[in-house]
Amino acid sequence: MARLNKYGTINLKKFGSLTYDDLIKIDKLYPDGVPFTKEGYPDFSKVAFKDKSGQTLRINIGALSGDSKKDINTAEAIFQKMGYPWESGYTWHHVENSTTLIRVPSAVHQLIDHAGGMSTLVAEQTTKQAA
Repeated sequence: MARLNKYGTINLKKFGSLTYDDLIKIDKLYPDGVPFTKEGYPDFSKVAFKDKSGQTLRINIGALSGDSKKDINTAEAIFQKMGYPWESGYTWHHVENSTTLIRVPSAVHQLIDHAGGMSTLVAEQTTKQAA
């Protein structure tokens, strides 16, 4: 089992690195972690951004474009039209087998190695092309 000493860091894929203290804070904020579905997808609903009623805010963008940046820009535009301000520290996550995106804390999203909705779209397109 790998261990991180008190002064070590974890390099993340996209968003810099996390220190030991960062991991302790994340553990305190999300003590139950992120569960996975029986299909193997992460269920970020407990850690995701909440709407004004306390429910996970889900943004349906209508159709995935195949371009993650376009999907994220579409979700962000809808999010802001709903009256939510942009704030740092979140990443848009493509929910598997859907056209929905949710905002997840960036550090948590990067720590959970997973496949999401963009991966399922690419797999579907590859399968169709091969047929």
